[in-house]
Amino acid sequence: MTIPLLSDDDLALSPDDLAASLPDVTSPLSLDGLDGAVTIFRDAHGIPHVRAGTAHDAFFGQGFATAQDRLWHMEHDRRMAYGRWAEVAGDAAVEQDKLMRRLGIGPSVEVDLGVLNAETRSMLDAYAAGVNAFVETTHTLPVEFRIADVSP
Repeated sequence: MTIPLLSDDDLALSPDDLAASLPDVTSPLSLDGLDGAVTIFRDAHGIPHVRAGTAHDAFFGQGFATAQDRLWHMEHDRRMAYGRWAEVAGDAAVEQDKLMRRLGIGPSVEVDLGVLNAETRSMLDAYAAGVNAFVETTHTLPVEFRIADVSP
């Protein structure tokens, strides 16, 4: 099976649409769930650096910055690992999904989460809260969500 290539007319995307889907990485935000101030600055290469007063806030900031830069990549990888990529890519991805489900990554992750120590779990929870804060506060998702007609 092949996936047909979409034309520009099929996607109805302009260069302005692509530019508009880029995250705002300069405006200050006030977010719930933080212990104090968090600063995310980007160096000359666009690499985010997080400054925070607590480990919780640092992981929250890292999750937020990662979602700004890689939300679609994160969505893709999550769906692939859980054997759910065919929901987006269609029939061409079914065999890959079957393999991933046989490998049991999803259930393995659930088991691993259940045995983490409290400190590690709190780091992961703070990171996830940062990702979710980006999703909740962004005005536009990465363009791939529009193309695939899915939500994070």
